[in-house]
Amino acid sequence: MILIVVFPSFKNYPERFLEYLEMQKYDNVRELIIYTRELPEKKLKFSNKKVLIKVIQNKFKFYFGIKGLIKKDIIGRKNVVILNHFINITNFSERFKKRYSVFIFTKFYSPNLMFFFKKYSDLKINYKQYFLYLKRSLFDIYSLYFSDAIIGNSNEIESITKKTIAFLGIKRIILTIPTLVDTEFYNFKRKKEVSLEFTILFVGKFLERKGSLDIIKITSLLIKSGIKFRILVAGDLGENLKKYAFNSSDEFNIWNYISFLGFLDKEKLRECYQNADLMLFPSYHEGSPRVVKEAMACGLPVASYDISGIRLIDRGKNVIEFAEVGHVNMLFRNVINLIGNRKQLQKMSERGRTHIEKFFSIKVVIEKQLNKISELINYEVKN
Repeated sequence: MILIVVFPSFKNYPERFLEYLEMQKYDNVRELIIYTRELPEKKLKFSNKKVLIKVIQNKFKFYFGIKGLIKKDIIGRKNVVILNHFINITNFSERFKKRYSVFIFTKFYSPNLMFFFKKYSDLKINYKQYFLYLKRSLFDIYSLYFSDAIIGNSNEIESITKKTIAFLGIKRIILTIPTLVDTEFYNFKRKKEVSLEFTILFVGKFLERKGSLDIIKITSLLIKSGIKFRILVAGDLGENLKKYAFNSSDEFNIWNYISFLGFLDKEKLRECYQNADLMLFPSYHEGSPRVVKEAMACGLPVASYDISGIRLIDRGKNVIEFAEVGHVNMLFRNVINLIGNRKQLQKMSERGRTHIEKFFSIKVVIEKQLNKISELINYEVKN
């Protein structure tokens, strides 16, 4: 197959650039063409005649002229697969696609279609976020009409997409491919010394839907337990942080126990993964969180709520410590038990790393994705 990737910007997503470069190594990819507006900031060296990178910096030309550019590249060729991201800008007619054996796969990275099946009050987001997601939802629906298949990264996206296409009265193939991890970069290099202060890490925006209120409650409970600990928050702060601080009615000053690191680059985040003792992830909603996989790849044990996005990572519940969603006391007890059981933490550390290598490494996920795509287009060609 000839594989064409349309990705707006790799500037902040070098792991996805690596993902596509990996694809050209397989025999079923005769040529790889990547269209983007920006390449990763850190130059990645590669040399292969099968790979062609086309950088279109002009935003207008990228979004409104790329269809014509792709058309020039595929005329006269057969078995062309277009992997399109976020917005379907390659809306070729069915007649054109059939003539040149073109198959369009659109990737969704967040379940934006949920707005058509969930109430706004259930989402715990502000109005600005709501309208942003609503706009993305409309683009997603537009994409459904021009795609041959949808690729999502979670069971939730698959379920919601099925409901949407049923509502619209159309038929589409849906593939669920999990997000991958660069296991060479996020490596197993745990700290050797055991600190008297137990370090708990949270990665993500400090928002209510990410479990920020539950982190505050668990902090209070840990203070009362008398354990020496520190909670690190790596990520942008939510808008409600000041409200939480001023309205805190705790007898303790919990903010002395929580350190806000802000947004961290990949190297500093990896260092946090490698030096923390436990990752706390009390999010109420996730698709397929890459940060949890990155942490596990670095050997960091994870305690989380039992939501679908996390269960997708650990279907057998063998490597992550789960608590029922919203049960703060249960999650707290899990944390306390792990703090008091260093041997269990070590087992989780080793099992987690092995699990990520086996199921979510770049090579494993890419091979799975290409095999599914190849099977699908071979079936369509034959029929």
